[in-house]
Amino acid sequence: MRRVSVLLITMALIAGMVACTEPVTEPHIQYDLTISSSEGGAVATPGEGTFTYDSGTVVSLLAEAGAGYQFVNWIGDVGTLADANAALTTITMDGDYSVTASFVAVHSLTIASTAGGTVTTPGEGDFACETGAVVNLVAEPEEGYGFVNWTGDVGTIADVNAATTTIMMNGNYSVTAMFQIHVVPVITFAVAGPMAFVYGMDHWAGAEMARDEVNAAGGVSVGGVRHDITLVKVETNEILDATGGNYGREALLGVIDDVHFLVGGFRTESLIEYREVAMGPQGAGKVFMNCGAATAVLQESVIEDYENYKYWFKVWPYNEVFLITGMLRYTEAIHEHLRVALGAPEYQLRAAILMEDAGWSNTMEPFAVASLEKMGFELVGKKAWKCGSLDRDLEPQLSEIAAHDPHMIFAMLSGPPGTAYGIQQADFVPHAFSLGINLEAQHIGYRDRTGAGYHMTLDIWAELVEITPTALDFFSGFVAETGRYPTYCATTYDAIYLLKEAIEAVSAANGWDDIADVIDHANIDALIQHLETTPRTGSGGTTGYYPMPGTLVNGTPALTLEQVQALYPHVVESDPGPGQWLYDPAEWTVPGGFVAHDTVYGPGWQTGLGVQWQPTDPENPEGEWRKVAVWPMEVGAPLVDKYGDWNFAYPGTQELAIPPGWISHHGS
Repeated sequence: MRRVSVLLITMALIAGMVACTEPVTEPHIQYDLTISSSEGGAVATPGEGTFTYDSGTVVSLLAEAGAGYQFVNWIGDVGTLADANAALTTITMDGDYSVTASFVAVHSLTIASTAGGTVTTPGEGDFACETGAVVNLVAEPEEGYGFVNWTGDVGTIADVNAATTTIMMNGNYSVTAMFQIHVVPVITFAVAGPMAFVYGMDHWAGAEMARDEVNAAGGVSVGGVRHDITLVKVETNEILDATGGNYGREALLGVIDDVHFLVGGFRTESLIEYREVAMGPQGAGKVFMNCGAATAVLQESVIEDYENYKYWFKVWPYNEVFLITGMLRYTEAIHEHLRVALGAPEYQLRAAILMEDAGWSNTMEPFAVASLEKMGFELVGKKAWKCGSLDRDLEPQLSEIAAHDPHMIFAMLSGPPGTAYGIQQADFVPHAFSLGINLEAQHIGYRDRTGAGYHMTLDIWAELVEITPTALDFFSGFVAETGRYPTYCATTYDAIYLLKEAIEAVSAANGWDDIADVIDHANIDALIQHLETTPRTGSGGTTGYYPMPGTLVNGTPALTLEQVQALYPHVVESDPGPGQWLYDPAEWTVPGGFVAHDTVYGPGWQTGLGVQWQPTDPENPEGEWRKVAVWPMEVGAPLVDKYGDWNFAYPGTQELAIPPGWISHHGS
């Protein structure tokens, strides 16, 4: 209500009569502020009732909640309140106002936790909550602990066994989050290999990458129960102890009872002995995924004694038949490029074979000789020069080869001789194009260690090449973690994922929730049959397995038409059309490479890559070099054989680089 003082009016009239020229004083304006409160509290400042203030006065307000209540907000004429949601605030008197402090009944919620974790939402301590409010609760365990349940006043908790839940506040409650040391069951893999050499190091690094990824993503689900992966390193010393296998046998005997699966292996001569520890029924009867030894004889044992060797599977590399097939297939493509580069497509190129005197390469030698000659090469001199598996000086062999000035050296090297070859080839046979397989040339430091340029080898991965959707991530992750290019021994990575998916599938299908159930001798066939029949695409291609041979060809085990078509649908029984291949059982025999539990070879499966060391900047060969893929390559027309159509290139494949001086030297 606006009031004008009688005294002021009187004074104004007198002043007007005395001096009509003086100004009239403005009237003094005041407003009423009416304050009240709801049940549960009171307004302490300025109190409750009606108060009169001059216009523009800023009045302090303080609402205080009583026991069991909480201030909510100010309601009414709140337009000039500084903060209607604050118990302590101000109001500016620009009119007659009426405001009410609103209170609500509240309950106390006391939250605590045991050792091993904390309550992160809403936190720990005492909280005032409105009656009927639904409060979120989140309990988070520390490393090595697991959440158990909520205890205390849990009657209105939605799920006392869930770490994330809610509580409805219908009273004063006190709750505690319970934690305990969380023991996650584990699946233990033995990683076997020559750990002092890069091949064993890659066995271990590939397995570590898989372990870390799997565990970070929730582990292996065995019938819905999480199992984490652990690794045990097994030094087999099979490069230095390359014949007996006794070192590896003793090493495996020391751990076999404590592991569930085995991955790794490198030298056939050693592996064929020490794997017996894991086979069954004579041995432990545990699945062993071979990630290093090519020789088909290792897989042939599956056919000869299935019950004992059904536990034995290959991941990489495919056997020597397909190794030499892959090497020769990319060699044939390079052969054509080189002849065209010389301007003489019909010209016969000279070649020499330089090979390791070892089981895997000796098996391939006759096939390599016959195939290279059939391809049109003239094999010079003794055709094949051999070196020891530990040789570090190849001058005797290379000096003899140099006398024949070959266009090409076809290498089959898997160990230390590969480095010696990279160093010495340029000194003795500088104008020979190098291809074949040299495991040392797969390594990231090959160019830096040897100075070798433009060397080619068969490989699995290379920079830029997307063999599968996971290839680039694996390759870049491995390089970032180790500083090395992965060799094929790093396929322990794919082996662990292969087993993970098989374990999850068979445990879910059979209701097993413990890894001991999966590998029990009474149950293991379920896992083995899943591996035999379920392909998986990994970082290096799609891994599938050849089945037990279903027929005989002149007494030799072979695959039936139905077995072949399940893997190679383009193979037909008769009248092949474009893109098809005629089934001939003689082409699908065990000696032809089609061995049970060996990896399927060909487009759509595992092909490998023909890789070449090239300068990152072709104009600056003194700068950085990298390993890139140049094969498989598109040739402009279907290139069909019994394995499929090879007229394709993986994304990221580069053009072949011919070494400087090669054409000018041989062009005459």
